[in-house]
Amino acid sequence: MHTVSDPYSTTTTNDRYNYIDGVNFYNLRKRNRPFNRVIETAKEMTRECLPIRCLDACFLGIFLTQSITGLCRMPLKFKTRIRASGQVFRHIVLAVSSGGLYGAIGMSRRQSLMYKALRQPTLSSLVRSFMDAYDEVGHDVLRVIVGLPLPHETSTRPVCWKFLSLNAVRLPWDTLQTILDRYSEEAADIGKMWYSASEKSLRRAQKQYEELDSGEEKST
Repeated sequence: MHTVSDPYSTTTTNDRYNYIDGVNFYNLRKRNRPFNRVIETAKEMTRECLPIRCLDACFLGIFLTQSITGLCRMPLKFKTRIRASGQVFRHIVLAVSSGGLYGAIGMSRRQSLMYKALRQPTLSSLVRSFMDAYDEVGHDVLRVIVGLPLPHETSTRPVCWKFLSLNAVRLPWDTLQTILDRYSEEAADIGKMWYSASEKSLRRAQKQYEELDSGEEKST
């Protein structure tokens, strides 16, 4: 089992966080962005050391864990709404797992919404820890989004940032928990389909999860 320390612990969050609204210091375009270009942008971050936000931190976390081949890494995103004002926010971290334990690498203005050590026994318990943290700061979680596992080899395939998208308002927690933990068991094989460009098999797998999300899973 690997021990993954906080890759941003050498500087405080206030030192590295980008508080300038509307300004990104790096190219953070995600749509159809090849995996190797994400790595190149992360390398640029290590050279320039400019302030970053959550997506920058996800890019950087991917690069900093690239050589840890026994570590599974998946994008994990949350869409939330402040209860008091109704304002909607989106946040992303890099979910990591090794030896049957789950944690996260990320950056946020809130300590409870960023780095989490490899201590959670399941993907769903990791998600639950974030949902509880959001509740404590007055946010309702609207949607939980999980991408496909990231390769440890160079690839020109685009990163799949969103494979599983779950409505956290409509679905009861027991259902969310079941879907997340089933996905965590199957994600590695599904990820291989993506990076081998097996589109037909990938779409079949994704449709199964869409049916779970809508409560329309067919009996087998």
